Amino acid sequence: MGFSGLPSELHQLIAESLDSEDAINALARTNRTFYTQFNSFLYRYHLTRHAKRPPAPALIWAAQNGRHDTLVRLLDAGANLYHPRIWQEKPTSTGWTGLLPKHPVRLAAEKGHVKFLQTILDREQESFGSRLGPRGHAILFARAALNNHLPVVQMLLARGVNPWGKHTSFLSQGVQRQKFSREMLQVLLEDARHREHLQPFTTWEPIHMALRYAVERAKDIEVTRMILATGVDVNFLYSGMIVERRPLHYCHQLDLYQLLLEAGADPNIDNNDKWGPLAFAVGNFYPQHGQYQLSPKARSQRWEKIQLLFQYGADPARAGGGWALHGAVRDADFKLADFLADHGASISVTELSDADQALLDRAVEERAWETVMRLTPVNWSIIGSAGSAAHLYPRRAFA
Repeated sequence: MGFSGLPSELHQLIAESLDSEDAINALARTNRTFYTQFNSFLYRYHLTRHAKRPPAPALIWAAQNGRHDTLVRLLDAGANLYHPRIWQEKPTSTGWTGLLPKHPVRLAAEKGHVKFLQTILDREQESFGSRLGPRGHAILFARAALNNHLPVVQMLLARGVNPWGKHTSFLSQGVQRQKFSREMLQVLLEDARHREHLQPFTTWEPIHMALRYAVERAKDIEVTRMILATGVDVNFLYSGMIVERRPLHYCHQLDLYQLLLEAGADPNIDNNDKWGPLAFAVGNFYPQHGQYQLSPKARSQRWEKIQLLFQYGADPARAGGGWALHGAVRDADFKLADFLADHGASISVTELSDADQALLDRAVEERAWETVMRLTPVNWSIIGSAGSAAHLYPRRAFA
């Protein structure tokens, strides 16, 4: 009698006596009957072998390759989705439980495997999806979005996932790292701006952080246009940092600079002759001494930005004209200093006596820039010496 003619009970005993997956797999592939008989045993053997250090390699492979059929077989064989190596069961100090970085579901979201995720989220009477909870779903959403997997994002939104919170970070991260396609960004922005719990949208910090990185990185002007179209506050004050800034302060590219001004960026909103977009446009904030070395291209862009600011109504007394003028003089860019002074920029140093301040005012009027530098501290318009700019803002600006 051949091996295939033996009773199935003997086949099972023989399979259980084998000591490797390869041997069991070879037996299962002998013919269709053996495959049907031993395939489930092979999955159980695989899970048992890797029970001490899950997840089993087959589960990782299935997640990375989107094999939902393999996932079903592994789950039927008893795969544990809640082992402490991949699932935080005991609440952390913040009360969080759920997915750890090596969990197959996170891997599947990062790889963009919709069917795999749907299969596992709907599994069992107490579904994995219900145990995952809102925060776990938000993690999957963020991982899929940051890897630009639009079908996964759309599937999760269709299932009612709400990925947005007060301090959601993946939106700004994706813009900062240029992770999102325009289609992905449009879906994210449209969903976020219609969420009732994020209203008023003009005060929601994550969308304004996205705007900051869009203008700061300046890789795609359309990204900035899309963010502006949501109704963000183009004069938003980014507080909580060493130096408080607004979108204009982060912008280096001329076309984006003009776009912000067209969208309503107010050059005079800071209402301060030291801190404002004119001072930022000059840019000489950080050197401890000496001149600010600029390429000819950068000097040209600086000129164009300052001219744009005046076109849009910049008042030197309210838009940082004092620091701008002093920075230009310290930088030995006397042509720019003349231009700023011609438009009303002046320098007022509180540490000077009335007599010395009068001399300084006359020196500015006469364009005697060497005298201006002699009468003012060389680091007067440098952040490290002038102190944090936070004190330049009234407290209402942080509300």
